[in-house]
Amino acid sequence: MNYPFKHWPEWADAASKKEGWILTNDSSERVTISRLDDPSSVEGLDFTEPKFQDDQEAYDTVACRAEERSPLHLLALWLQGYHTTDILEIEPPSIWEAEPS
Repeated sequence: MNYPFKHWPEWADAASKKEGWILTNDSSERVTISRLDDPSSVEGLDFTEPKFQDDQEAYDTVACRAEERSPLHLLALWLQGYHTTDILEIEPPSIWEAEPS
């Protein structure tokens, strides 16, 4: 997994997919927030069609939840926009290292 994704733990990946969005990389190898286009390909989800009309709607939803101080959504925004080969100068706060209770 490319560098910024090491800060995207398995619990965060699973939680984002349950909400219908993912952290991925675009054609420029930048980390982006996108809708989950094919939920039927992800085991354990209770939906088979995308929850968002497009990537912008997924991003907007994540941004709104980040404004509410959700650690998952704050972490996604923190990572979004980094080049996948960037060495991040700071570590994410320890609150993001373990699944929130």
